[in-house]
Amino acid sequence: ISNAIKFTHEGEVNLIVHGTKNDNNVTLRFEVMDTGIGISEDQMKSIFDPFKQADSATTRKYGGTGLGLAITNKLVTAYGADLVVDSELGKGSTFGFEISVIEISEADIEASRNDVSHIPFSASTANLAGMRILMVDDNSVNLAVLGKILSNWNIDSRSANNGQEALEFVQQEDFDVVLMDIQMPIMDGLTATSLIRDLPDSKYLDLPIVALTASTLPEVVSRLYDVGMNGYVFKPFKQEELYNKLQELVN
Repeated sequence: ISNAIKFTHEGEVNLIVHGTKNDNNVTLRFEVMDTGIGISEDQMKSIFDPFKQADSATTRKYGGTGLGLAITNKLVTAYGADLVVDSELGKGSTFGFEISVIEISEADIEASRNDVSHIPFSASTANLAGMRILMVDDNSVNLAVLGKILSNWNIDSRSANNGQEALEFVQQEDFDVVLMDIQMPIMDGLTATSLIRDLPDSKYLDLPIVALTASTLPEVVSRLYDVGMNGYVFKPFKQEELYNKLQELVN
């Protein structure tokens, strides 16, 4: 859905779900249809590969890591389904998959509520409560998830959609930490960090900036420190890793 919205300038994006039931089994077919830029037949051969996008121009114009479809494909495969794409360059795309699930009863739901084994990581908020963090990412889903995690730790957060917004926001408000994505349209995280460090006030040299990055390449990590970042957390991150990094910065 995020990709469909990003690559559709005119027309519409539709999420369609078809469901059929047989006894206790339910088959669901999901389709995301858009009228966006589309994908050529040659480009479709590699779009599910990690760190691949349709072409280099796509990366320059829209940002992103090329991980979204690769991760989505793995998730769909984990459910025993296939992610299928039907697309034509300039005429939009349809991504779809079909999964079978088991309908559960109200008794099953109540039993799940009483089972604490599924509860995600929960940390003491003693050291982090009251912090103000600027989240910088061009993906609205990433921002929503990260914002929820920080809220659970009693951290106040604000979001920016690219490096240019981040540069403006840090001059308007005081933040304890900036969590900075690297690859973004308009202005990337490396450029934004470098410009923040060059601002005419010593507080911008001391402002902790942490990279949230999907790249584990040594040259990328080295570049993070070259522009003045204080560290990094690899995507997809574990909550414990992020919590420990924030605790390290405030202690």
